[in-house]
Amino acid sequence: MESPVPPQVFTGMAAELGRLRMAAQLQTAATLTAAVVAAAESKLSLEQILAIQKDFYFAMHPEPGSSAYKEWQKNSAQALRTVYP
Repeated sequence: MESPVPPQVFTGMAAELGRLRMAAQLQTAATLTAAVVAAAESKLSLEQILAIQKDFYFAMHPEPGSSAYKEWQKNSAQALRTVYP
């Protein structure tokens, strides 16, 4: 029996679910970053804040095929030990 729903609907739904998943992942990293910024004893620069967010994002959601992830991974171990002892 053939489905009454055209296949394009499922393709669109899959794409939308992917976007929602990405938004949830970014939101999680942003929330954790906000907690670190709020708890910081000194002011952080925008560059530091974005680096913290990237650390949270890639630590929780590795993307081995991503060039940005590969670049982050090169320096992440040392950076994470230095910033988050």
